Amino acid sequence: MAISSITNPTYEAGEIVNAIKLGSVAMPDFQRDFVWRPKNVLSLLASVSNQWPIGSVLVSERDPDSEIAQLRLKGFKGGPEPVPNDVGLVVFDGQQRLTALLHVFNTELGDRVYFVPDFLNILLNALDGTNATRSFSDEDFASLTAKQFNQRYNTLEARVDKGVATIRDVYSSGPFADWMIRSRPKIEQKMGRSVDPSDIEEARKRMFGNMESYRIGAIHLDSHLGLEPLAVIFETVNKTGVQLGVDDLMLAKLYGDFNLKDQWDEEVASSQILSEFADTWDKRADRWRKPITALHLLRLIALLRARGIKRGNVLSLKPKKVKECWDSAVRALSFALRFLKEQCGVAHYSLLPDDNLVLPIATYWIKTDENIDNPLLVKWYWRSIVDETYMTNTSTRPVGDLTALEQGRLPADFSGDEHDREEARRTLTNNLLEPRRRHDILANGVAGMLIRSGASDWEDSKPLSAVNSELDLHHVIPLRHAGNMGWSGRNTENPVNVVANLTPLRSTTNGAIGSKVIGTVFNEDYGYSRGVLDGHELSEEDLDAGDSMKNFEEFINRRASKLAERLLQLCY
Repeated sequence: MAISSITNPTYEAGEIVNAIKLGSVAMPDFQRDFVWRPKNVLSLLASVSNQWPIGSVLVSERDPDSEIAQLRLKGFKGGPEPVPNDVGLVVFDGQQRLTALLHVFNTELGDRVYFVPDFLNILLNALDGTNATRSFSDEDFASLTAKQFNQRYNTLEARVDKGVATIRDVYSSGPFADWMIRSRPKIEQKMGRSVDPSDIEEARKRMFGNMESYRIGAIHLDSHLGLEPLAVIFETVNKTGVQLGVDDLMLAKLYGDFNLKDQWDEEVASSQILSEFADTWDKRADRWRKPITALHLLRLIALLRARGIKRGNVLSLKPKKVKECWDSAVRALSFALRFLKEQCGVAHYSLLPDDNLVLPIATYWIKTDENIDNPLLVKWYWRSIVDETYMTNTSTRPVGDLTALEQGRLPADFSGDEHDREEARRTLTNNLLEPRRRHDILANGVAGMLIRSGASDWEDSKPLSAVNSELDLHHVIPLRHAGNMGWSGRNTENPVNVVANLTPLRSTTNGAIGSKVIGTVFNEDYGYSRGVLDGHELSEEDLDAGDSMKNFEEFINRRASKLAERLLQLCY
């Protein structure tokens, strides 16, 4: 029976593994690589041997006329590269389990060999009835690299001599026949009697024969399901694994000879500004390491062509339009990143207040071709930081902001015009005195403002805007020092973990300072120049801020007021 015609809700392990070997089962290209460690595979073997559930796989039959058929496919590790017309079943979730079974059943396809080190004794106990109902644990199985295994058990005779059997040797009657022929004399010697081959085969079946016939549960998706509901379903059933986003589906769509992932990698490699903020896919860590990815380029094109970045807008993009807009979108994204770095002090990707801020900047540039120091764009950015407008509604906010910018104005919902600037100052000052966890956008924005104005590193006095290394937000008064100032730590937030107590420094400098208070760091014996204080909106008056809670409160209120005034100067 062809795998594509199966409609029952489960598959036999041997059946689906053979289908993978034949190339009739594949997975979308956005799936991560096989990353399971040997201990995960050993646990899977124990579960399969005991007929315990291992969770369902998420699959769909591949209909050539469906949206699912647009997805670029890839094969399982060790299996053949898929030919789309030969693929009958697409696996959306369950790749790790199925790849593990493919490797344990076929030792030549993986880089490790899984085996039963005490198989002969297990078989002997089954023959004499000692362990007729034996259950298995992880310890009953073992794993070696292929090279290590072959050094120890390079022939079937060597395995029989040691009483060892690979999973391939024992999981079905075909491969087991060779092992049994060579081991029968040893079995009879151990048991002190003649043993019929059929009894040996029956003992194997009782112990391991259920591995091949083990039934794997499956959730079958409608083959004509659209990509948008597919993303919702995948995110629901795969909460603990790799999350599938709309943009991942777009990256997996078939674009002929235009491979989005490869093209993106080339753009990042050839652009200084992209390489600073953007990244290629980190296969080992299974994530993007930097905030700007190929996915932002698709959102940018959707904002440009479909006037939206919601799920439906992105998924409705046609391959032809993506290719047509690609070059201009790359240039626009590069402009947005240069603008953020040069005009907004975002000297390192870790200080980007919100990744969606690049979208209206880049799209506005495409439509207007404005200079990088455009006053309206600068004012919009700082008002976005002060009002923290990108804390919520990030799927609709770029659209509204772009509309306002195109009309030569700021968004209507920005708070505090020039007539009620005092109210804006009070609100901003209060936010600067609140915990960082509630105001990450504001915290990064403050850091950018200080860097933009010439803040230098405390250790070497070099401008942070020119530092080509990791940056941190340093606590002027360290978190651990709060207790020394009288904070009990009970039922209240740490009073020093507020936005106004943060300032940007190189990561190495932040680490060197550790839990030292500002007064110690700028003591004459420590060696740091007090000339850098002003660039961080600090002064010698603040050096005693860590002496008492009263001193800290005076310092933090003073600095919050100064930071608020400087931010508002950029907004009006």
